[in-house]
Amino acid sequence: MERLTEAYLAGALPLAEYQRRRGELGQRLHGLAQQAQQLEAQAARQLDVAAEVRGAEAFCRRVQAGLAEASFAQKRQLVELLIDRVVVTDADVEIRYVVPTGPRGEHTRFCHLRLDYFGAPGVS
Repeated sequence: MERLTEAYLAGALPLAEYQRRRGELGQRLHGLAQQAQQLEAQAARQLDVAAEVRGAEAFCRRVQAGLAEASFAQKRQLVELLIDRVVVTDADVEIRYVVPTGPRGEHTRFCHLRLDYFGAPGVS
């Protein structure tokens, strides 16, 4: 931009050419700024997903290590923690499970973390 302006001020470019090139550069800079924002947002999402995966893997390692020695009450508590909901349709029963991805999910049932859980069935 600066070199373009200097060329115009030095008389090397006519005003119409200067304005055209300046507009093209402005559009290109705007496009690059948008692309940079998209890449930053994508990188942030990837970091979030990676953190959730690490949390789920850590939870699975802890559960696997202690499951053999767990009492019936502890196993029941774990099952209650992992079940999101049970859907019964005629003779079919579907159990939907969840795996905690962070420390908060390890102590609070999943249905208590979701705002849409308390809505009408089938509505998310």
